[in-house]
Amino acid sequence: MRTVIAAGLLGLLSAFPTTQVPQRAVRFWYDVPPSVSWHEPVVMDVRFDNRSSGTVWLDYRIPDHTFRFTLTAPGGATNEQLLREQPPQTLDARYEAPLRGHLEHQVVLNHFLQFDEVGAYSLTVDFRGRVEPRDPQAFLIAPVQRTFRIVVVPRDPDRLSRFCAAALAELRGPITPVRLFAAKRLAHVTDPIAVPYLRQAVELDLGYLSLWDGFLRIGTSEARNALAELARSANPAVANPARNALARFPAGG
Repeated sequence: MRTVIAAGLLGLLSAFPTTQVPQRAVRFWYDVPPSVSWHEPVVMDVRFDNRSSGTVWLDYRIPDHTFRFTLTAPGGATNEQLLREQPPQTLDARYEAPLRGHLEHQVVLNHFLQFDEVGAYSLTVDFRGRVEPRDPQAFLIAPVQRTFRIVVVPRDPDRLSRFCAAALAELRGPITPVRLFAAKRLAHVTDPIAVPYLRQAVELDLGYLSLWDGFLRIGTSEARNALAELARSANPAVANPARNALARFPAGG
């Protein structure tokens, strides 16, 4: 198996556009946006492509041992101050990937890291998982380490609205994995501008309990009032989780 595993892999991948990737390549890649608005979540895209002649064993769990994040905030705070307590599991992928398979995951990094300041962050991602092609002639592309500069710009209402609208549109679509990722993204917008989008999302009655936590993360009177109205819904699948969310609503909101 020919293997390319390097920290400075971006240039190599740029030389292989999607249509020109080596025929027997196995690619495991992750990326983050260069900038987000204040209150917009930072979403890491994880992509896998198998163009080899065999299956591939994958093992990548977030935030367990397979990914390690080193984050430095604009003010100089590092992981010890930015890691949320008991970060929950957001991705558990341990399986044999199919022949000629393509997979995509989205991981909301705000689930366990804080991006609460405006300014430039430095994020280093160390990948320590396993991507093992069964094809001995496979060309493996899997970066061990990447460092990103992520700029949190001042609150941009138009950008936040577009982000929320895009997530809501995907929640209304037919593809279950896409809806799941959209729910996670929308639930991590911490700006009151997301309240009407969250309300429409929970009224779709898709069963994504993570959406209710979005109201709690916003924690304003707009979010509380929306929950109070939803708690009076004639649909118990909407009213009951709304009441539960109200009972957990942060004091002072």
